[in-house]
Amino acid sequence: MFLKAFVLLLSSALTQKITERPLNTCRNQKVQCSFYGWSTSRCGLRTDIRPLRRDFMLVPCAPFGHDKYVAFFINIQRAIFMLIDAHCHLDHLGIAGAGEFLSHLSENNLEGVIVCGLNAHDWAFYADLAKQFPTLKFCCGLYPLELSEHWVQDLERMRAFLPQAVGIGEIGLDFHGIFDNAHIAQMKLQMKVFERQLRLAQLYDLPVVIHCRDAFFAIKEILQYTHFDLRKVMFHCFVENLEAARWVTDNGGLLSYSGVTTFKRFGHTHETAMATDLSHIVIETDSPYLTPAPFRGQQNFPTYVHYVAEKLAELKGIPFDECVRATTENTKRFFGF
Repeated sequence: MFLKAFVLLLSSALTQKITERPLNTCRNQKVQCSFYGWSTSRCGLRTDIRPLRRDFMLVPCAPFGHDKYVAFFINIQRAIFMLIDAHCHLDHLGIAGAGEFLSHLSENNLEGVIVCGLNAHDWAFYADLAKQFPTLKFCCGLYPLELSEHWVQDLERMRAFLPQAVGIGEIGLDFHGIFDNAHIAQMKLQMKVFERQLRLAQLYDLPVVIHCRDAFFAIKEILQYTHFDLRKVMFHCFVENLEAARWVTDNGGLLSYSGVTTFKRFGHTHETAMATDLSHIVIETDSPYLTPAPFRGQQNFPTYVHYVAEKLAELKGIPFDECVRATTENTKRFFGF
């Protein structure tokens, strides 16, 4: 009777029912558990844990003679792999929604997020959030597809936020669908603003996060023209070919892989990821965009960065924890966490 009472007391004080835990709580965790399962014949250490599904685990035992599955978590020891989303956006959530999300980062196995402001409104939004949540680091930049006639004044306004920022971005060139004579003026403006922001990054000794779409040749030329240190360059959502990847990494730059690696049409991402040394790779979601499989067609979240890590580990044939550890350290080193 004493043993039975002890088990009841211990289980009520220290156990957690898996079914009461949110989805994905157990993902990306190596869980080593000691389970005491009570039965009518004996009370012993149970190690016969079996996964019911990817998100939950149940322990088979027969408490008090009733044959059913229960989940008594006692003396749980977790080796939690904490990730960093190297590029995402939270402005669509608003201050309250973003604050709610950031207050629960660790519960979702996230150590931090890097957000990129695309315009003056974003910069102020993220600067306010960063004061409340040290797990959020932000970059400031003028996005190539959102340039206005007031871009010179916008760059002057951006200077006020740069002492708090960890980088300038996302900046770059986007020639998708406009690489023709009718859009020469637009392309020239993008290149001019991109060069000006690279100069600003050099002045403030900040790294840059580059947006590149159908414009790698021009970005490469401008980086060379400005003598920009590629050790301070991260190509966000990298989808270029192997030749481009080697040029970036041979000069010390970083490639950031997103949910595109999980798409059926993954382009060059698998080839370049497999060929690139892990020391030059970080991972991102670009949420709320580019939602990885298996959630294509739905809104993306920074918590889905683990799907990118899983795919990258698979492509490189390395353990998941090694992939997470390396990409997290790369992100910290690049942004100066």
